[in-house]
Amino acid sequence: MYLYRKTFVHISIPLLVFVLSGILLYFLFKDKILYYKKSIHSNFIKLFHGTFLFGSYSLFTLFLVNYLIPIGKSQNVQIKIKEVGTLVSRKNRVTPYALVEWNGLEKQLIFPKNAVLIQNQEIEVQLSKGLLSFYTVENMHVLSELDNTDLSIEERMDLSEKEITKELEKQKQKIVHAAEKSLKKGNKKRAIELYKRAVNLFPSDKEIELRLLELEDEPTGNSSLKTKYVNAKKNLQVIDRELKGNPLKNSKILKELTFEKKMDFYEDFTFSIRQITLTLSNGETVEFIENYSNLIMDIHTFYDKQQLTKEKLYGEMFSKNTEVNFFYDTGKMYLLSNGNLLFVEQPAAWCGTANQFDFYQLIDIQNKRVVQFVEKDEFIKKLK
Repeated sequence: MYLYRKTFVHISIPLLVFVLSGILLYFLFKDKILYYKKSIHSNFIKLFHGTFLFGSYSLFTLFLVNYLIPIGKSQNVQIKIKEVGTLVSRKNRVTPYALVEWNGLEKQLIFPKNAVLIQNQEIEVQLSKGLLSFYTVENMHVLSELDNTDLSIEERMDLSEKEITKELEKQKQKIVHAAEKSLKKGNKKRAIELYKRAVNLFPSDKEIELRLLELEDEPTGNSSLKTKYVNAKKNLQVIDRELKGNPLKNSKILKELTFEKKMDFYEDFTFSIRQITLTLSNGETVEFIENYSNLIMDIHTFYDKQQLTKEKLYGEMFSKNTEVNFFYDTGKMYLLSNGNLLFVEQPAAWCGTANQFDFYQLIDIQNKRVVQFVEKDEFIKKLK
């Protein structure tokens, strides 16, 4: 992403390189990589994973070679700013950017956090032509519109300050408008993110700060889920033990069960709760209620409306302090020979060696417990 932001190139070129090279390299190496040979996942999933993996490497190599091997001397060009804005990281760090157009190509140029950018202002950009004929940004700085005038230094500073104030006011109104528009569409989370951005940019604006607090304090969703979660957390029993041997003992898979997934939620300043209800093809119902706050996922399982004891088996890929987070989108539910249920899902964010492992969730109906553990892909094959 860093090299792409510094390179003037039409978006179609990196997209074609990403897709075509990813597919080609996947078919060249799929029989030589252990994960692709032994994975139980479908050919489509493996192709998607391979395209993303090899395509990313190819794209990085393309931009790196072009950036590191320039051709000829660099040139300085003056470009007018079409639009200004800010990017906000997960840690709420605000970074200003300028949208410019040069040679028919648009590019977001990222500036230091203390830079003041104004629409229609000119910036000077030092460009160098890379080995692959793409121009990359070596350096850049803002040109003052007042440099070529006969105004005194005091007059220049006063006029510049007024322009900056006017532009900042435009940015504030733009962010507030976008936040309220998101709120009308029902996207409260996006509205709060935008108001947080406005508070970071304009910390002295009490009206924006009060509006943010108002939105964060206002609960949304099914309020009964909050009571259900609080009671579940109070009544939960957790057992931690080391994963040894086969946690399913002599159980075998009888058949795979399909299921319908239904979602419900509740959110306020303290809680971010969602409830997932799975209605299985054999008529049974399993519920999961989760609270995600402070980057910690707290999950409680119910079978036939009764809360289950949680048993966590820690081992090679699963520590005592780990909480398995199931999404129930790509996983499979199985009926075991002893009447219990087993859900299996591979975490989408895992890669490399970790891709050889899956999340397992045994719903032990007889003992009213749910057993969570992480095991290798081959484990499920032994149960069939």
